[in-house]
Amino acid sequence: DNFPFAAYLGVFYKTITFGNMQWFRLTGSIEAFAAVILLYYYFEKKTKNMYIGLLAAFTFFTSFVFLYTSTNQMGLYNAVLLFLISYILWDWKKYTWSGVFAALAVLTKGYMLPLGFSLFLATFIEHRKYLLRFTLAGLATTVVVLLPTLLFAFPEFIQQTIGYGLVRQPTQDKWFMLKYLFSYDFVMVIMVLSGVLLRKESLPLWLMSIITPWFYLFYKDIYYMYFSMAALIAALNTGTFLIYFAKHKYANYIFIGFAAVLILSFIHSGMYILTGFENNKQIKDIDKLLAAIQKEKPDYIYSYASTSNGISYMTGIPAFKGHIDITSNQFQNGLLDKTKITEEITGSRTVLVLYASKQNDQLIIDSKIVDMAVLIKKGCRVTYRHPLDVKNAILNHFVVMKCYK
Repeated sequence: DNFPFAAYLGVFYKTITFGNMQWFRLTGSIEAFAAVILLYYYFEKKTKNMYIGLLAAFTFFTSFVFLYTSTNQMGLYNAVLLFLISYILWDWKKYTWSGVFAALAVLTKGYMLPLGFSLFLATFIEHRKYLLRFTLAGLATTVVVLLPTLLFAFPEFIQQTIGYGLVRQPTQDKWFMLKYLFSYDFVMVIMVLSGVLLRKESLPLWLMSIITPWFYLFYKDIYYMYFSMAALIAALNTGTFLIYFAKHKYANYIFIGFAAVLILSFIHSGMYILTGFENNKQIKDIDKLLAAIQKEKPDYIYSYASTSNGISYMTGIPAFKGHIDITSNQFQNGLLDKTKITEEITGSRTVLVLYASKQNDQLIIDSKIVDMAVLIKKGCRVTYRHPLDVKNAILNHFVVMKCYK
């Protein structure tokens, strides 16, 4: 889902943070809070009412997806911030620059396309004489950003972004995510869906509130972080609704009531994160795992998308052939050849860090990203087992494997 502009920004952030991982992660938080501040500024300037600005910004800030994803640099809030700028410029009738920033948002994260498409449709319906300006600005931006990729890696770009994105199989349970949405992000869900009532107040928000849920429903492989754009829609819808209710004689009570709901939602989500959600993602006694890896003195590390980056950073050992985003989907869809990669690994000084299931003293190693037949044939062996503190999980261990002497 990372398009080329995300890579450009990543290189820029790595340069200005001098390769320091903590500083690099902080850039994601800075972008997230910049979006919060910009939401407040936009609605306060639009209405001269600081309470509308605060409640719109607080809707975004208190969403579970914001609390969950804003502590890391994953490109999410690059895209969210760029699209928010695009939307504001569109509302200010700056259609050329709106087209530029809408394109940059989509070129950062491909799943921002429903929002960019909504702005395009809104321009077509309401401001058709500016459609060419909006569209050409977006296309010109796209060409400039994509030009190096199209010149030097066109087949790989098509295969790894458009092709892979359309055919990859789901890795997440949508019903499980729905449980989280309604348990911890119910305000966001309600505010997004209620956007269907905003046809007269804001055509772009009306279109986003209709198109985006269909995207979540029909796109095969959805991750929870994708709901960051829903949090933005919810915040924009909130501000727009409050502009309408500000004229009501009971406006103050409405504002106070909504603020109370947001505070309760924030406490509910925050308590869940503080009392266990973050710990569920941590590897206990990770120093022992890292020491076991370093003891083998490998040249490279090979692991999953969720672990490779962190292990590589903490050990100072690079990922095998730069593979930091390995998932089973890439093998299932033919993007990568599992047997070929495994054979290449066995011919090098590479340590494999794989999940395993230990049941009744029997250890079964996960084979989603390796060809176990090749590993067995080459005499690869487990050098370390690391138990994971996870409840009711099938994959409850990490194993360190090597195929060299």
